[in-house]
This record gives sequence, C-alpha cells and structure tokens, in this order.
Amino acid sequence: MKVMSFCVAILAALAWSNIFTLSGSLSFEKGYLNIDTTKTCNVDTTYINCSLENGLAYYSTLDTAIAVFFQPRYSIGAVVVPSPITTGVVNYSHTFTQVMRYEFMNWVDWGIIVMDRDSAQRLLDRILPDSISIESRVINHKKVCDVDPSQCVGWGAYGGGAEGVISDEQAARLPTKKFQIDEASVPSETPKSEQPGGTLKLGAGTIHVGNISLESGSKVEFLNPGRETVIIADGSLNWSAQIVNSDLQTVAKGFKLIEYAPGYIHIEGDWAGTIHARWCELTLGQVKKTAYGSFVAKKVYLGNGLTIYRIHFCPIPLTDMV
Repeated sequence: MKVMSFCVAILAALAWSNIFTLSGSLSFEKGYLNIDTTKTCNVDTTYINCSLENGLAYYSTLDTAIAVFFQPRYSIGAVVVPSPITTGVVNYSHTFTQVMRYEFMNWVDWGIIVMDRDSAQRLLDRILPDSISIESRVINHKKVCDVDPSQCVGWGAYGGGAEGVISDEQAARLPTKKFQIDEASVPSETPKSEQPGGTLKLGAGTIHVGNISLESGSKVEFLNPGRETVIIADGSLNWSAQIVNSDLQTVAKGFKLIEYAPGYIHIEGDWAGTIHARWCELTLGQVKKTAYGSFVAKKVYLGNGLTIYRIHFCPIPLTDMV
C-alpha cells in the first residue's frame, strides 16, 4: 500500500545522515487526500525553494527551527533542524503537532491539498488533535480508519516509533538563508520600532525581526511601493503608524506581514497589505476606518464603520518597475 506522508524530526549533529534522535510522521493512504500537484509552486518563493518534481523545502514561519519538506508526488515532510546548524543544538518553541497542523492548513490555503478549511480542520481534530504528541511516533491513516477503527490497531494515534528519513540531498534543497533579503534595497540597519514622529523606511525584500512597535505619530514609507516587501516577526506587534505613500492600493499589492508568535495584533494606524497571523487575534479599524489588503488570523475583530478593500498579495515584478 502506498501512502502520502509528512514527518517531523529533530537533528542532533552537523550532518543529516544517521543523526536523527527524535522524529514523528503522519501518513495517509494513497488516494485519501486530493493533491493538486499543479499548485505545488503556488507559494511565496522569497523563502520557499520550490520545484514541481521535488516539491517544497523551507523553514516554517511558525517556528524557524523547523525545516519543512512538502513532496506532493511522493510524500509530505517536515523536519526540525538545529539553528544555527553549526552548534548541533535544536531550540524549537512549538510542538511537532502544532507544526504539522499549521503547515497542513497552509497547504490547504495554497490549494495544494484540495479541501475546504472546515473539512481540513475537522480531519486534523480527529486524527491529530492538539492533545496528541507525535514525537517519536508514526501516525498512518487509512480510509477504513474512518469507519472501523478496530481495523487500525497500530494506526491513527497508536503508531509506533519514527525514524530519520531526510537525506542530505533533501536537506541541501533548503534555502541557504532562512529568509532571503534584498540587500540592495533593504537598509542595513532597518529599525523594528519607531518613536512618535519617526519614519520607518521599508525597501523591497524580506526582513526577520522580533517585536514591532510603531507608536502613534510615527510614519512608514515604502521606498518601492508594489514591490515585494515582507516583514516576518516573532514577537509583539503594535502598529499605530501613518503610511505616507499616497497610493495605498499599490502598497497593499506588495506588502505582507507574517507574525508567527501567538498573541494579539492591534492595527490602529493606516493599513495596506496582507497579514498572515494564524496564531494571533487581530483587531482592525478601531481608529482608522479604511484598510486595504487581506487577512488571516485566529480571530479578527473589526471596528464599527470599517471599510476593507480586498487586495491580494500580488507584487509587481522587478522587470515591470520603471
């Protein structure tokens, strides 16, 4: 029987071969999931290495200590790697179960796994609830398990020990940097906070920061509006700034904020762009009553009278810039 699978593993040394000390996997019987391989590369390639043949290789935005391998033609995989790798020490802040659930929903959102979000959530709640730890376990799910669990002894949540299956060749596909930066356009010392009256200038590219605090009275200027500009944050977020660019719709096409630390996000200033914060509660429109972009969050609270102009993340290619 062939299966579609993905796994999580922890490394404990420099090389990838023969050094797995802890791992876990979730597998599906072939045909159980509807996989659209044509959508494999329907992703943000600024931090994801993608090919139709080999699938995806990237560091999870939920926890950057975890490298994700998605191989829809063969298997789906996620691997925890040491960060930095030269230390041989693994420091990760989320459980394997959280990572698998998070990435599975990402693949649904990206259209690779063809399933509506409610169905995907119910499937995960049934076979991979938050209460289950999959460290050192293999969970294999068959169609028959849905109707007759008695035939699945050793399956479902009762899987056995896992083993390291990620090769050096697969590991070599990971981006050389967790998040790529366009050094020509991103200031070398981009601030992550601004005092009232200060201006944060953002060039095209991707930056990775901790906390973000833009107080009331501060300003944000996009130096290349419409070009791909991504902030990846792993701490608290307060956004009360004014965007000085006049064409906010163009700004929204190219700007994305990814927040993978759980908590609360308060947008009290101008907003133009995509927010991806699956583990956060987002408050929008309490002060400013117009916003541009799209939003993904655990919960979203909208202020009375707020108007949202839906604009998808669709950056202007460099070749189209004058």
